Amino acid sequence: MATSAKRREPPRITFTHDFHELVRGDLRPGAVLTLRYDPIRIVRPEDDYVFGDPGRPVVAHLVFRSGEAPLDRTLQSRLGMLTTPDIDRTGNGSMLTTQVTIPDDADRLEIWFTYASRRGLEYDNDQGRNFWFGFTEAEFRVLGADVTEREGGAEFWVRVAAAKDIDHVTARLRPVTEAEFEKTELDLARTDEADGDWPVWALTGVPLPAGAHVLFKLYYWRAGVRYKDDNEGRYYPAPPPPVETVPPPPPELAAAAKAWS
Repeated sequence: MATSAKRREPPRITFTHDFHELVRGDLRPGAVLTLRYDPIRIVRPEDDYVFGDPGRPVVAHLVFRSGEAPLDRTLQSRLGMLTTPDIDRTGNGSMLTTQVTIPDDADRLEIWFTYASRRGLEYDNDQGRNFWFGFTEAEFRVLGADVTEREGGAEFWVRVAAAKDIDHVTARLRPVTEAEFEKTELDLARTDEADGDWPVWALTGVPLPAGAHVLFKLYYWRAGVRYKDDNEGRYYPAPPPPVETVPPPPPELAAAAKAWS
């Protein structure tokens, strides 16, 4: 049964060359957040920009509370200006970075970026929507998920608990073992059950081929804004992998260890 992974590492968000936003670690109010950003996202190819040039900065703008002015942070290169930066589409190359402490009373994390090119101000802001990130551990958790074998096939189910002001939840499934089963996104229904103070949402009876395995991530909406829980980029597996156990030592070894002690 798949369940939410605990996030205890310091949080970081990586904005990659290929326009993905990767959240890792324990993203929550009070934490020190590291932003990693590939300037290829915002600098046009014809620009004569040099990676890390402090005279032509990329600036991150962050909002933590409704109605407040953004906090501005200039992204920097830890290695200074680089004429031949390591370019990696997945965020493992040369990156501009900054750190910021998320306020203890933050109710949101909204981010966008600007760059002062020779043509004027350039924006990286998700086509005007800005980038929104949820404090998942404080508002959303997976209670369980699995694939159950049935006669002639199988069925997928998932149950989550979500904060009371979350008004829509979906699961996006991706096949692992069956090419005939296409990637799909399905709505969860709010049930009459609760997990603590949070309502429980469920999706049941999704037909799958016999022996199917899927990976899934979840989206949830609050006040029209969509947030994502993808298990820190690992996705959630169903059915879950078997729990690894260490077999007991053979009797001869156990007896020898006892005699030695």
